[in-house]
Amino acid sequence: MKLTAEYLKSIRPQTTSPREKYSWNLYRFLRRKDVREKIRVYEGKTSDTEPVQYFFAVTKCASSQEDTGNVGIFECMLRTRRSTERIEMLSYCDYDFSSMKDVTEKFFKEYQKIGKCAFHEPEHELYIRNTERFEIIDEKTRRCKWCGKVFHLRKILVEKNVWMDN
Repeated sequence: MKLTAEYLKSIRPQTTSPREKYSWNLYRFLRRKDVREKIRVYEGKTSDTEPVQYFFAVTKCASSQEDTGNVGIFECMLRTRRSTERIEMLSYCDYDFSSMKDVTEKFFKEYQKIGKCAFHEPEHELYIRNTERFEIIDEKTRRCKWCGKVFHLRKILVEKNVWMDN
């Protein structure tokens, strides 16, 4: 998928609210022409203890003065930085991207359609009480305004074994 000016216009957040469907940080990152022309999105883990996430990689030719190769950002940087902070690409030349799955086309199509819900995080559960993100259908049903997913309130009882002294 070619990231055109029209694509960028379609994912531009309308307000500065963090409740926006699209990410200001990703939008600002993609505005850079050198990024738009060379970006690849990989899905995978950087270690066995880390969760699966997206890595936005821009391959650059390394020179004797620079130790670059693959530079980019992880999705967690997009999610955790305030929209007023500058996002710098870092060198990730020692990561093995061959073990990660290239999901560039799929990610950008999905992101255009459902916004920040395309990221692995934030999970809907963490934000289910956020009534501005969710359309309240009735007292037990809500719909995410970003992706359209419908959630029903359910009560779950959990059985737990506990050691107690007498």
